Amino acid sequence: MKVRNNVASLNSLRHANENFNRVSDSVEKLSSGMKINRAKDAPANLIASERFRGNIAGLKQSHSNTEMAMTIYQQAEGSLNEISDILVRLKQLSVHAANEAVNDDAMLAADQEEAEQLLSTINRIVQNTTYNGKSLLDGSQGANGTTVVTTSGSSVQTSTQTALRKMDSRSISHRLLQEHKKSA
Repeated sequence: MKVRNNVASLNSLRHANENFNRVSDSVEKLSSGMKINRAKDAPANLIASERFRGNIAGLKQSHSNTEMAMTIYQQAEGSLNEISDILVRLKQLSVHAANEAVNDDAMLAADQEEAEQLLSTINRIVQNTTYNGKSLLDGSQGANGTTVVTTSGSSVQTSTQTALRKMDSRSISHRLLQEHKKSA
């Protein structure tokens, strides 16, 4: 008896192949961790699944960009806090120097020397505040920002741009003089 002419054996072979294919599909789904691996599983669901996977990849990158932006802002904030403390001390020195009743030339010279050291410290902070080799406080970056893309139903894009002005002692003193003239 030949196998090719035996209808019962051909039927058994067909059923065995179908079961093997089902088991193979199940193992593929289990090993990949996804319910839909091919278009034949559910074409409409595959399209939705691929769209969601694309959105997830975009959101992961958006999250990464946001974390990097926060790091940059924290770096700049630390330096700006130091500059702010120095500016407060400069204001104290200027008020002290304006008190002519108790100051002599030696005290004024000491105040001037300290003010010059504080100004050079501001310039050093501005020059040394960098992130990935890019200077943050010298004004060379212009308006740089972070783009955060979020999706809920439709695509919505949010971007944040921050311009850090030049923060060296000359620029700061120029802006302070302008503000003083406006308030006077």
